[in-house]
Amino acid sequence: MRLTGFLLLAVLLLSTIAHFRAPEYDEAYSIFLTAGDPRPAWPSGVFTPTQVQDFYTGAPSFAAISRALKTDDVHPPLYFWALNLWRGIFGPSWFAARLLSVGFSLAALGVLTWLAAMLEIPVFPALALTLLSYGFAYTGIVARDFALAQLLNLLGVALTVRAAQGKSRPRALASGLAFGAASFANYLAVFTCGAALLWLALGQKRRRLALPLTLGLAVFAALDLPYFLAQKSSRMGQFAAFAPLHALALLAKDCGAALFGGLPLYAGDLAPEVAALLLGLFLASLFFVLRQRPQHATLLALAAAAPPCGLLALGFLFNNTPIELPRRRPAPPAATPDPRGPVLRHIRPRLRPRDDAAPSLGREPGERVEPARCADPAPLWQ
Repeated sequence: MRLTGFLLLAVLLLSTIAHFRAPEYDEAYSIFLTAGDPRPAWPSGVFTPTQVQDFYTGAPSFAAISRALKTDDVHPPLYFWALNLWRGIFGPSWFAARLLSVGFSLAALGVLTWLAAMLEIPVFPALALTLLSYGFAYTGIVARDFALAQLLNLLGVALTVRAAQGKSRPRALASGLAFGAASFANYLAVFTCGAALLWLALGQKRRRLALPLTLGLAVFAALDLPYFLAQKSSRMGQFAAFAPLHALALLAKDCGAALFGGLPLYAGDLAPEVAALLLGLFLASLFFVLRQRPQHATLLALAAAAPPCGLLALGFLFNNTPIELPRRRPAPPAATPDPRGPVLRHIRPRLRPRDDAAPSLGREPGERVEPARCADPAPLWQ
C-alpha cells in the first residue's frame, strides 16, 4: 500500500513537471524527427499555427527515421522509434511526448524497488533519493532518450545481480540484452554495462557469467554499429579540446547538479555556505551507505563511477570535452522548498520570445506576447 502511494506521488510529481517545464531545443528535434522532418523550413513572414501544423503531425516510417539519424544526428534510433509509435496513439502534443518519458521513469522506479529489495537496501529511502534528485526529475520528463536508457540500464543491473545470486547464465544473457538495448537508446549507456562486466570479472564465482552478458550486449552492438559509423563525423568541433582540470570541474558540477540542481545559485551571497552544507549532506549519506555495507556494494560503486570515468576516457581518446551542463537556467529539485516562493514558479515555462518574434506568431509588431501562452515554441527556435 505504501509503495502504491509513493508511485502515485511520483506520477503526480513527474507529470506536473512535464506539463509546466519550458520546452527545450533538443526536444523540438525529437518532435520534428518523429513527425517526418527533423529540421523544417519555417516561414520567414507572418504565419498562423494552422500553416505549420504539419510539422508536428507527420507519421514517418522507422526506415525514414533511421535515414534521418544517420544523415544528421549522433543518436541511435530506439527511443525515436518508440516515440513515433507513442505519438501515433496519443497525439502530437509536446506534453504527450513527455509522458512517454514519464512512463519510462515510473517503470525505472519499479525496477529500482526490485533491485533495492535484492540488495537488502531500504526501499523507500532509495526511491525518495532517486525521485527527488534533480537529475532524475529532469531526465525523467524531457522528450529525449535519457529516461529509456536509464530504465534499461537499471534493468540490466538488476538482472546482473539476480544472475549472480542464482548463478544463472540465462539471466546474465538477459542482462546483456537489457544493457545492449540501453546503448541502442543512447550510446553512452554502455559505460554502465562495462561496470557490470568488470564486477563479474572480479569475482571468481561470477566470472563465468561475463560471457553470456557479453553475448547479449553483442546483439545490440551489431545494431548500433551502422548508426555509429554513419554518424562518427557528425558534430565535429562541437566540444572544446580536452583539458583534464576543466573536464574534472565540469564533472564535479554535473554530479552535484544531478542531486541538488542549482540550489547554491539561488542562495546569493550564501552560496558557499549552502554548497558546503550540501556537500556535507552528501558525505554523511555516503558514510551511512558505506557503514551499512549493502550486498554487492562494489557493483554499485562501479556503476556510479562508470559514466564520469567513461566521459573522461572519451575526452582523452578523442581530444574533446564531451561533458555538457544543462543549457538552461538551473532549477532546484522539484520537491525542494525555495525561499523565494512556490516551486511551480521555477518549473513554469521561462522562454521569452524575441522582440521580433511577435509577427511570427501572427500578432502585430510590438504587441506583448505572454510566455505562458506560447503553446507552440517552434518559432523561437528560428
